[in-house]
Amino acid sequence: MAAHVARTTIHPFILTFKSYFLLLVQTTFQASAVDLVHVDDFEGGSPQNWLIGHRSSPNIPVNVTTGGPAGAGDNYLSYTSIGSGSIASRMLVFNRRLQWEGNYLALGPVGFKLDVRNAGPTPLNLRIGLSDSVGELDNWIATAQPVVIPTNNTWMSVFIPIQEGNFTVAQGSVSVSNVLADVESIRIFSSAAPAFRGDVIDATIHFDNLRLVSLPSLPRLSIEKTSGSAADVKWTGTNGFFYQVISAAQLPSTSFTTNGSAMSGSSELRQSVGTSSGNAFFQLQYTGGAKE
Repeated sequence: MAAHVARTTIHPFILTFKSYFLLLVQTTFQASAVDLVHVDDFEGGSPQNWLIGHRSSPNIPVNVTTGGPAGAGDNYLSYTSIGSGSIASRMLVFNRRLQWEGNYLALGPVGFKLDVRNAGPTPLNLRIGLSDSVGELDNWIATAQPVVIPTNNTWMSVFIPIQEGNFTVAQGSVSVSNVLADVESIRIFSSAAPAFRGDVIDATIHFDNLRLVSLPSLPRLSIEKTSGSAADVKWTGTNGFFYQVISAAQLPSTSFTTNGSAMSGSSELRQSVGTSSGNAFFQLQYTGGAKE
């Protein structure tokens, strides 16, 4: 993977609400979301190295030559899990080729974006899994929260930020950051829990236009003290992106607290953050979710 390094800076600000709060804002020097490195659009007629574990199965991922999100003549990839037995029973496809290998942390703030359609009878809990070069069966991380793809047979665009806070260790003793710095294999799967294998389900998934995109600059935060134990953190959002406020009692910290649900929209957004536990440092991050 070619390195496309985005510069990141942290700006601390001291606010004047009786010095009760410090505000931490992260911004990046990128104006908008742009494609990085590679796109799997399947227009060449191949599955572009997307596989399942048993290559002899009749249910391997197949390239379909028409009916993608752009309509007639737009190729996409289709995979059906049969939900029983061992071969092709799980909803999971993977890719361990050079096109997805590399140091994701060196790319700066990025996310994984794809078009997906659920053409089967079962709702999908879509997740991304990543392994490092130590060994595909040794160390795995997976997105902590799934993107639910309903059974409506309709194309939708999904965006999953590749940030440490959005992943959890599914197998092994490695840290999330270590895997993100040394990605060797990527999985797309459906799982109710953040595991490293897909659920055994009868399901059909179609996907197209898989790529890494750079994230736009995070908006600046402002804060209003609303009571002795709460504060309103505010920012102006951008359509198509979901945001989350996280907080900590002190810096440096490896234990940020998530505050409220993820929010989206192009108007002023706000989350009420409790401060009785001592949380005084606030940061905004992107979270995953269906975008369209």
